[in-house]
Amino acid sequence: EYSAKHLTDFTSEFRVTFPNKPTQWILSRSTPEKLPDGNVTWYGFNANITKRKQDEEALKESKARFSAFMDNLPITTFIKDKEHKILYVNNEMKKVFSSSDWLGKTPYDILPEKVAQKLIEADEESFVKGYGTNEHRIPDRSGNERIWETHVFRIDREDQEPIIGGFALDITERKQADEKIKRNLKEKNLLLRELYHRTKNNMQVIASMLRLQAHHIGSEELQKAYQEIIIKINSMALVHQKLYEAKDLSLIDLKEFIADLTHLLMRNFPRARTNIQLQLELQKIFVNIDTAIPLSVVLTELISNVYKHAIPENGKAIMKIKFYRDADQRVILELSDNGKGIPENIDLRKSTSMGLRNVFSLTEYQLNGIIDYYCKDGLHWKIIFDHDFKHRRV
Repeated sequence: EYSAKHLTDFTSEFRVTFPNKPTQWILSRSTPEKLPDGNVTWYGFNANITKRKQDEEALKESKARFSAFMDNLPITTFIKDKEHKILYVNNEMKKVFSSSDWLGKTPYDILPEKVAQKLIEADEESFVKGYGTNEHRIPDRSGNERIWETHVFRIDREDQEPIIGGFALDITERKQADEKIKRNLKEKNLLLRELYHRTKNNMQVIASMLRLQAHHIGSEELQKAYQEIIIKINSMALVHQKLYEAKDLSLIDLKEFIADLTHLLMRNFPRARTNIQLQLELQKIFVNIDTAIPLSVVLTELISNVYKHAIPENGKAIMKIKFYRDADQRVILELSDNGKGIPENIDLRKSTSMGLRNVFSLTEYQLNGIIDYYCKDGLHWKIIFDHDFKHRRV
């Protein structure tokens, strides 16, 4: 009636029910035209939009699951855009910081200038490197300064600016305990072992939460993304486990770590268990946690790619890992397989894969190393970096 009176387009969405058939959604759109005799007629079309409605409902359900999952996490989580504006905070963050009105604001709008500047510098570093872990002193809703350990990672999006997501752990009590115990040198070993053990447990808890959430996601692509994140978390947890078990709590034996990591990752790839032959030539080289963490992420990505892509359809593959010091005492990592390799026109440095981007950025920016690859009878990687084994982190 309104359309006829005002000669405006008419659009309607409605359901049609058929006997013994699923209900269908129909979009009806028409344009009115007034005839010489004063009557009005409509010209238009009807379209079946059932698939779109189903997709909208699936998206709505997925968002609801995401919100339910994030809002029940016992840690603060957040998402920011390239301009550092806050796009999302979960319930825990709202509770701790009274951050309900933070959306659309930057750290400068809500925090002291020095705190905001440090947060933004850390975010910028994460945009470049892909991942960053930092400590910040931030006042809570009562104005009390708390110490937060933030884990921030870049989220690349197709045809859009990247954003960053992350979570923060309140480590105030832990830091206070650290300072107290460190004053007593006799208790140093106990302190460090406990820290490594707790960090490993925290990472395993986060991995378990992600694994539970992945079971409720219908998208195969998202499930794969979740699985890759879980694998990376477990590899970093292995670093902390090795530190916890080590006699020297400052250093990790990478010979033992690499051997354990190859077998740990193999559990996630059933075909690799029976179709990959490992050839390991590893020197006993010790590194500190600052080197072990980024190297574990790099190794996890490269080894996982071999397990996923190097095995032929009806055959077996060989993966070789060499780890040694050269005459100049530089640390050399060589990893290769005899799979089909990659096409000559593919430049892995320009890959859109976040995993491969992290391989290059972590090697060059965190390890301050050199990375190269070539394809001949399989894919061959070589990484070179310096490491002073006499250096003690603690």
